[in-house]
Amino acid sequence: MRNRLQTFGLSVIFALSAMSGALAQGVSQAFTYQGFLRQGGVPLTNPSQSMTFRIYDALTGGTLLWNSGAVTVNVNNGLFTVQLNAPASVWSGAERYLEIQVGGTTLSPRVRLTPTPYANTATQINMFQSGVSNPNRMVITHSPDYTDWGLQYRDSDDTFHFLGGGASQVSISLGSGLLTAKAFRLPTGATAGHVLTSDASGNASWQALPAGASIWAVSGANIYNTNTGKVGIGSPTVMTAQLNVVADTTTGNATLRLHETAADFARLEFTNTNTARKWHIAGLIGSTQADDRLNFWNSAAGDIMSIRGDGTVAVKVLEITGADLAEKFPTTDTVEPGMVVEIDPDHPGHLRKARGAYNKRVAGVVAGANGLSKGIILGNLEGSESHTPIAMSGRVWVYADATECAIEPGDLLTTADRPGYAMVARDKARAHGAILGKAMTRLEKGKTGMVLVLVNLQ
Repeated sequence: MRNRLQTFGLSVIFALSAMSGALAQGVSQAFTYQGFLRQGGVPLTNPSQSMTFRIYDALTGGTLLWNSGAVTVNVNNGLFTVQLNAPASVWSGAERYLEIQVGGTTLSPRVRLTPTPYANTATQINMFQSGVSNPNRMVITHSPDYTDWGLQYRDSDDTFHFLGGGASQVSISLGSGLLTAKAFRLPTGATAGHVLTSDASGNASWQALPAGASIWAVSGANIYNTNTGKVGIGSPTVMTAQLNVVADTTTGNATLRLHETAADFARLEFTNTNTARKWHIAGLIGSTQADDRLNFWNSAAGDIMSIRGDGTVAVKVLEITGADLAEKFPTTDTVEPGMVVEIDPDHPGHLRKARGAYNKRVAGVVAGANGLSKGIILGNLEGSESHTPIAMSGRVWVYADATECAIEPGDLLTTADRPGYAMVARDKARAHGAILGKAMTRLEKGKTGMVLVLVNLQ
């Protein structure tokens, strides 16, 4: 009786995990094949059965695409299972057929590989190729008819994109791990107004906004806050204004920066609902330092004031609330506002209390007496910050001595015998070069006190 080998109930089972590994390597496509062998009508049992598997591109004839070589297969009561690892190049999109040889006998006909392993590879999962500059390719597609829906890998920036109608809806960067999505949705049934937050361990969850919390809304290209509370950047504890920015500028970083992308002014604008008029504080960084400027501008008058890069200040009208022109000097005596001072002959560049009547070294009055504020103060040089401001022009209050002669408005004042005091200049000859200024208020005879003087050294 002639011996023969028969196969029945052959099936192909697609091994997804094996195929995924093959995709990453671009080398092989593994799948599991199971069959049933009979010899003379009896199920074959052979723990060391030699078998060979070949893949062709046609049912008969055709081109041999892959040959497993002789493989030792365990056959038990007719059943056998073998894993085949054909290279990725076999799966080009055309039909493939499996030929099985048992020992020296080739079984017929060849078995058509069903779409279970093949179609998933051809239409849903594409192989990656080696190299660093491959074109973008779909990893998973919805179906052959919807090639622009699914998961796409972009080699140009190493990102995965979930496409919908060709547009990226969600992307993941392999380099930075950044996840970008158009929107997040709360679980079904969740209350509106929740926010996505995380705990100290980094676990994310949707939480309800606390009472009074800020709510951000989107209108076109704009994002705005609908809450009437305050917005803070840097620290939640310093919240005194609508917008609070807290920073440590000792690190060299600006607290607030306005950057203009064109070669033009960076502007801070002020408006209100009363008028269409506007105010700008505008800063320009020019091509040279001399071109730098900080301008104060309004829509009605144009540039009001300009601070230039060389330190020059240009202003149309300078209005000063103080009443005198003073300069800071070092003093060798302890002086106080309202005292008359003279040039110290023993210490060049220093002043001291005026001493003696009709003193031709008279230099002015210590500014700031009786609460009359200083106007312009000169001499704010490095190292002179603590020096005394001496009024040399304008209105100041001065200590006056009227024990011998009353002081009337319009009287010329000079130094008195009492140190640091002024008195009426009655001796015109001695008064030449020793005049402090003119009295603007009176002081009765026999008294000492404060007199308002218009300083005008002569």
